[in-house]
Amino acid sequence: MGKIIQLLFLLFTVIVQAQTINGKVEDDTGNTLANVSVFLLRDGAIVENKKTTKDGNFNLDSPKIGDVIKLSSLDYNSIEQEIEKIEDLSFVLYGIDNFDDIINLKAVKLTNKVVVKKDTISYKADQFLIGNENSTEDLLKKIPGVTVEDDGKVKIQGKEIERIMVDGDDLLRKNYKFLSRGLTPKAIENVELHLNDEENSLLRGMNSENKYAINLKLKEEFKNVLFGDIEAGYNFDKRYRVNTSLMSLKQKNKTYFTSFMNNIGEDISQVNYMGNLNELMYSNLSHESIFPLVSLSNSFTSVDKEKFNFNNNQFFSFNNIYRFNPKTTLKFNSQLMFDKINFDQQTIQKYFIGDSTQVFTDQYKSVTKVFNATNVLELKSDFDKKSNYQGFLGVSVGNNNIHTNQLFNDVITKQQLKNSDINFQQKNIYTFKLKNDSIVNSISTLFSYQKQPQDFLIDKENIRFVDQNNDIKKFSHALQYQNRFKRNQVLNVFTTGYKYNNEQLFSDIQSKNWNLDDTALKFIINDIYLSNYFTYENKKIKLGGNLNLSYKNFKYSESKNNLSFNPNAFIKYNLNSSDNLQLSLSSKLDHVNFNEMINFYNYSSINSLQKGVDDLFINRNNNVGLSYNIGDYTSLASFNFGINYNITDGSLVNDLSFQNDLIFNRLLINNKSSQSISFFGNIDYYIKPIKSSIKFKSLYSSSKGYFLNNNTLERYQNQRINIDLNLASGFRGIFNYKLSNQFYYNSINSFYMNSDYRINTKLETFLNFDKISLNSIINRNYLSNVRKDIYFFDADLKYNYNDKFQFSLKGRNLMNEKKYSVLQYNITNEITSVYNINSRYILLSMKYKF
Repeated sequence: MGKIIQLLFLLFTVIVQAQTINGKVEDDTGNTLANVSVFLLRDGAIVENKKTTKDGNFNLDSPKIGDVIKLSSLDYNSIEQEIEKIEDLSFVLYGIDNFDDIINLKAVKLTNKVVVKKDTISYKADQFLIGNENSTEDLLKKIPGVTVEDDGKVKIQGKEIERIMVDGDDLLRKNYKFLSRGLTPKAIENVELHLNDEENSLLRGMNSENKYAINLKLKEEFKNVLFGDIEAGYNFDKRYRVNTSLMSLKQKNKTYFTSFMNNIGEDISQVNYMGNLNELMYSNLSHESIFPLVSLSNSFTSVDKEKFNFNNNQFFSFNNIYRFNPKTTLKFNSQLMFDKINFDQQTIQKYFIGDSTQVFTDQYKSVTKVFNATNVLELKSDFDKKSNYQGFLGVSVGNNNIHTNQLFNDVITKQQLKNSDINFQQKNIYTFKLKNDSIVNSISTLFSYQKQPQDFLIDKENIRFVDQNNDIKKFSHALQYQNRFKRNQVLNVFTTGYKYNNEQLFSDIQSKNWNLDDTALKFIINDIYLSNYFTYENKKIKLGGNLNLSYKNFKYSESKNNLSFNPNAFIKYNLNSSDNLQLSLSSKLDHVNFNEMINFYNYSSINSLQKGVDDLFINRNNNVGLSYNIGDYTSLASFNFGINYNITDGSLVNDLSFQNDLIFNRLLINNKSSQSISFFGNIDYYIKPIKSSIKFKSLYSSSKGYFLNNNTLERYQNQRINIDLNLASGFRGIFNYKLSNQFYYNSINSFYMNSDYRINTKLETFLNFDKISLNSIINRNYLSNVRKDIYFFDADLKYNYNDKFQFSLKGRNLMNEKKYSVLQYNITNEITSVYNINSRYILLSMKYKF
């Protein structure tokens, strides 16, 4: 009997082992592929190795559930798939040169190089790495549908992302560029594009519009170690550049430190020195910053700021997330920044008032010293599956001191402006569900305090001409309740709340020509509001709108009440799975800012004084938009065309007068309407024959309004044309290129007519060998009104000695251009500016990676 049982067991084993898998391999056009290598992997070891027949068929003799099938061919991207069931399979291989086709959702499920799960697209990072990438930013530039702008902003299908996460944790919110520029791409296993992101788990799927985000999944070997890099560069002209990135990204405790220091013009930080709390804090409640009375900002041109920025910048950022348990995390962000900026500019300003012309000449040199420290603490806790809490505490302090030496209309003039700033914010957000899971409630609170004292001095011919002291304070607090309901195809968001703003100004102005008494002003706004947002969506149509009702009490010189109704609506019709037509309408009331209401003349710069309207001015803005979209983020080609029309009922106009080389600007209320219309068109297309992508953006706008000329309202018309064309290659070889051409046209028709255009052409080439890479940029700028070409040539040569050390030469302005001239036309004036350019330099750097 035992022998019979053993025989039956042996027979059963043979039958099981005899199970086979038959498969077929095709390319993306449906043609069968022969001689494709087929590997059966078990625990990483090769169990079987087969080749496909001329008909693309193969069979595996001994597969087991849990084994992995890997397909490999010289001209195609390899794919792998785990066996979940013993059954026949079909596979599609994509050519290396047209790998972007893989983003098609219908085909993506067949490969583990790209995985689509609901609203998330996941890419294997190593398929985009060719060895010349210095940061995660370089990797993101190669991901289909992702673009990275010069200032570090990351966009998916033209829309900026909300955040970049590391293994699901958000370290920096909108300041994510410090992470993307500091994290090595070699640490990344997968790049996930989240196309419907929401950091509050209870609100996922309940947003009025899709938010985009990126999650970086780390390789295992980088999860529990300290890693980063240090780069230092120097030359004999005492130019330097030092960057550091240190990170430990454990599951329970993630820490990231980065620093940027240089005096070669790079402004890596590019943060809002006096109010970057909003970049680090959840934007559930709006927050309005103080408008400074006096502003002496350096006016850079539209050309690369690095060329004109004579700086000495040090920026430090420390960021940490600590996970107490799976439900509770504490995050700390700290930023410290110092900068010293030397600025040199010569200007000629011509103002046209009636038949007269007023001319101001100015040789302007300034030294600006900036300090800012920002700290934000955030606590998140999921109490249970139906409630959570987010709390924020942020403090920002800073100062901004500017000293200028000027030859203004042949008079030696000195200015000194001291700005200080204190900004405190505290927010709480409690989100909860009751019995019904389709209804989510949230209660939010906000308290903020801002203080901005200013001291402004003007000396002419060594005589004190102006001594102005301003002290602005602003208190704000708010309470908001929100109810979100979603069932099937309907989303409804009801919001009600109360906001209180109290803005106070104390000003003391002493002038050689006159003295003003101390002035103390208050502007208080009490706002009670209701809004209801509604959408309905099915496969063909999505429609919705927002009804906003606001009752505001304004207290300035007297108390005024205003009841406003601000509706907006939209309808989106899907012609097919990727093409749609969208119409939107909106209407909104706006009121003037505090500094536009101040009822006395105060200095806003060396030769300009401004006086407000001394009254509350409210106007309505109406907008209609129509757009037609072809293709989406899953397409190799996308097109977007549209029109926007805007009409504004009333505006503020400038009443200009001149006295003793001073410009007096009095703001007046204009009750006549202004209109603007714009047409736009965008094309994003991958051209397979030349293996390159082309991006085309165009915008035409025309605006009509009113300006004041000798106490008479006159009409003006302004027309603008912007065209941006980019052609970039995607070769897998040693050479790549990017060609861009930007065209800007501006036309002013007021009591005088002027027009100008600017052309900016840039050619970037990339040569990448095994250990050496050479990137070069040739940039041509042409301005029609100065009729002059200016050329910039920059280059970067890098040598990878090994996995640890990299040496580089960084060359900027190699043609050694000295000056850059710009002539700008406005409604009532024209300004000619001449800027000094950072001189030619070559910087030798070494980077150490660990």
